[in-house]
Amino acid sequence: MDRSAWGNRKSGAVAALFSRAPMDRGFDVLYACQDYEFDRREGLQSIPARVGIGRALLIARALHAAAFMALVWLYLVTKLGPIALLVSLPRAYCSCINTGSCAPTTSGA
Repeated sequence: MDRSAWGNRKSGAVAALFSRAPMDRGFDVLYACQDYEFDRREGLQSIPARVGIGRALLIARALHAAAFMALVWLYLVTKLGPIALLVSLPRAYCSCINTGSCAPTTSGA
C-alpha cells in the first residue's frame, strides 16, 4: 500500500470524527433549548441555562459550522468526487442553516 494513500485514509477517518462530534454536540445544545425553563427552575447547568438561549443558539451554530468545515476537509482529503459533495451539501445546509429553528416555546397550560 502506498504510504500517501494510508495517510489520506487516516486523515479521512479523523475528518469524519471531527465532523460527527461537533454536529452531535450542536444538536445537544439545540435540544437543551427546549428545556431552558425547567433547567433554570431546577438549577441545572445546561448551556442554555448558563448563557441564555440566544448565545446557546450561537454556540450550536458554531458547532455545526465546525462540522461543515470538517466535512469539507473530508471531501478534500479523500477525493471522493462530486457525488459525495452533492450528498454532503444538503446535510450541511440543514445542520447549519436550520440551527435557528430551535426557539423556546411557552406552554399555554
